[in-house]
Amino acid sequence: LASDPAASLERAVAAWEQLLTDLPDDRAVRRGLVYGLMLAVPVGETRCILTDHMLLPLSWNRDAYYVARAFLLWDRGLADIVRRHLLWMFEAAERPGGMWGRCYLANGQVKDRAFQLDQQLFPLLELADYVHATGDRATWDRLRPAALDLLDRLLERKAPGMWLFPTDETPADDPVALPYHFSSHVLMWHTLRQIGGLSGDPAHSATASEVRQAALDAFAAERDGARLYAYATDGAGRFHFYHDANDIPLALAPIWGFTSVDDPLWRATVDFAFSPANEGGHYAGRLGSVHTRAPWPLGDVQDLIIARLLHDAGRERRAWEHLHRAALWDGALPEATHGETGEVVSRHWFAWPNAALACAALGVWGK
Repeated sequence: LASDPAASLERAVAAWEQLLTDLPDDRAVRRGLVYGLMLAVPVGETRCILTDHMLLPLSWNRDAYYVARAFLLWDRGLADIVRRHLLWMFEAAERPGGMWGRCYLANGQVKDRAFQLDQQLFPLLELADYVHATGDRATWDRLRPAALDLLDRLLERKAPGMWLFPTDETPADDPVALPYHFSSHVLMWHTLRQIGGLSGDPAHSATASEVRQAALDAFAAERDGARLYAYATDGAGRFHFYHDANDIPLALAPIWGFTSVDDPLWRATVDFAFSPANEGGHYAGRLGSVHTRAPWPLGDVQDLIIARLLHDAGRERRAWEHLHRAALWDGALPEATHGETGEVVSRHWFAWPNAALACAALGVWGK
């Protein structure tokens, strides 16, 4: 009863203990679920998943996707939170001009209106992942018209004569140097395939194939004698070479099947990403971002994924060491840390890196 706070506390503790049963004894991994639950804010029937509770209590589609994906894997009743978040995304969140904004207030009002290609894709992928995981066709039927309308609007943005799609900003919320961004095309291909599996429309799979081939052709370029995938291109021979801690789809490309782990261009790209040649993204062997110039735990999560793909046990161990060093007393992974001291450089509270780590550690993308 509300009048018995001690009993309420006991019930809450028992519920948390049940939820955390069988989770790895790792604070940073557990934080990926616990903090995500804390930030799943009720908004009527729906739930808004915020990115932090202090500095930026806003919702980014990409951040929320990784929290939701971790929920779907662990379940324990958490799939219903994902369903409610999907209702928030598709029915409560504003979409000026039919497109999602960069980030949102919990009431669904757009905070920033910048167009980012990946932000349009993550809710579609979350919907597909949810339905594939739960078999909830009723929610698919409810949201299908809005999802397919959004996809049609995206396809209308195709570049003339090429299956490339522009973005105004990178997944780090920074202006993009050239209009077409590689990891967003990897994400678009994967999302189209997943949506196609739900819709049963072969056109989605055909479009996915076109996007993949266009990306493989348009982004492949030579730098210092090596061929790799450029970070961005104009589709007409100009390239920007860089890689960012926020661009997780590059690390996932072989897992999703966009390319293979033996692809020499993919290997050259990740080698470049973790080398001093990656100006603005490389910090003493670790991956960061020009958005905040320091190593990012998100970069360490990428390193962990790549190490597993390459069967490099030493690299995997070092990635875990970096993550544990970056974690605060409660397991929270910040946005960026000081490369030498490990102190927080920006944002002590940040749901995305812990959620991405939980996805990697619990087997969303294999172990």
